[in-house]
Amino acid sequence: MKRPGDLKRPGDLQKLLTLRNARLQRAQGALARQHGECEAAREKVSAASARVLEHRDWQQERERELLGELLACRVTVNAIERVRASLTVLDEQQDTLERAARQADQTMRAALDRKQTLAVERDRRRREQDKIVSLATQALPAARRRSELHAEVEQEERLQGNASRPNSSRS
Repeated sequence: MKRPGDLKRPGDLQKLLTLRNARLQRAQGALARQHGECEAAREKVSAASARVLEHRDWQQERERELLGELLACRVTVNAIERVRASLTVLDEQQDTLERAARQADQTMRAALDRKQTLAVERDRRRREQDKIVSLATQALPAARRRSELHAEVEQEERLQGNASRPNSSRS
């Protein structure tokens, strides 16, 4: 793998900047997508929690109705069994809804953890990009100065070469 000091041609630095920028853009895109997943997960948690509360309220009302029916008439074993079965079904429904709410919450927490990991990755890439841009900014004046010095040396050599040649028009 090349290191910034190994860059030989001016285009190498530009290629590196382009690659780093593309990586940063991908990291930002992944973070944006994950943000959307987190929002969707939050909505699912909210909806699941609302269903749990709605069912809890409905279950309490239904239990009152069932017990009221038992009190209103003569109690038989069949009536008791019917109420017991109804209460069991209500409890199972509540358990199912609470389990779904817990799973939604776990999914949301995993999505938030992933989002945090992606944010750290994006920040790391951004810092790398900033370093490369800073190095490139520092390298450009140095490269320009080197080019100017090479041109100056070449010009000096040409002048010295012309001065050392005998002038044929003076003979």
